[in-house]
Amino acid sequence: MREIPEHFEKKREAWILLAKYWFRISNGLGILLTVLYLLIATLGGAAPWPQLRWRIVAAVLPIVAGAVSFLIGTYAAQAKGTAYELAAREIEEAEALYRTNGSVSEHSLGEAEVRGIRLLSTFKLN
Repeated sequence: MREIPEHFEKKREAWILLAKYWFRISNGLGILLTVLYLLIATLGGAAPWPQLRWRIVAAVLPIVAGAVSFLIGTYAAQAKGTAYELAAREIEEAEALYRTNGSVSEHSLGEAEVRGIRLLSTFKLN
């Protein structure tokens, strides 16, 4: 088995870490939004709150939920995570072929990197 050039290994590992990062952000924002909606439903369905602080909380929660919803749409974290994961798999596939097939050149690793970059460009990760 042949050794993979370090550049490609580091790029694949970085893309995997970025995929995990964006998936965590997506899950975190989704959980936060769900909790906010549950609180809104609970506070909205209950009897009118006599204390001013609970009225303020009930008024602020929908605003915060709207902001979190905006962040979910703006970040498109799940799409970014998927793009990084697919890009990393392009390199991973090329590495597997390179290791096991002596006729595959290092050029194929570069082509896999280019395909990965094109995938990242499709999801507009700027």
